[in-house]
Amino acid sequence: MSIKEQLDKFEVNEENIGVLYNYFDSITGNNIPLIHFGLPKGCVFLRQRINKENELFTQIAELSYPPADCVKEYGRANVPYKPMFYGSTFGFDFRNELPLPRMLVLLETSTFAKDPEKSGIERSTCSKWMAQKDLNLIALPFSVEYVRPLNVIKQIQQEWEVQVKKYDGDKRALDLVKYMSDEIAKNYSNNLDTTVH
Repeated sequence: MSIKEQLDKFEVNEENIGVLYNYFDSITGNNIPLIHFGLPKGCVFLRQRINKENELFTQIAELSYPPADCVKEYGRANVPYKPMFYGSTFGFDFRNELPLPRMLVLLETSTFAKDPEKSGIERSTCSKWMAQKDLNLIALPFSVEYVRPLNVIKQIQQEWEVQVKKYDGDKRALDLVKYMSDEIAKNYSNNLDTTVH
């Protein structure tokens, strides 16, 4: 059975999330082909949440990632019961090439903004966050082709191709990264209220 088939049929719940991580470890150990990069302390992130009609957010916790018990679905980069901090950053050296973070968070959180047929008003709250320490992150390869990819996307793709050529470990680890990349490329707009806020 392929990795995709096994993960697609895996019933994730709060009690067996450890089983899922053990499964990942059994495939990869510490030997998984990933692209590492860092963001410096002081790097600024923007996050956005759509306001429900006539409601305002009054607590910082409402603008951060959701509590674990509210995250029952897979999101773009999270598994159930493991919330992720989704945001858009100004922190890259090539920032002049990137779309403004405000536009990115809008398009990630608002189906209204992406729908050319809708008109009206949608209220949202944008919050600004700052990294309190240097962040070590990973970039996953993209499973979709972009018509006009930014240079940073091309760089990640090129680095990924180099990593794959050098990789001589368990083939299932490559399959796992491909599976994660495919998941990230999915449209999770139906889960926005619980996962991307």
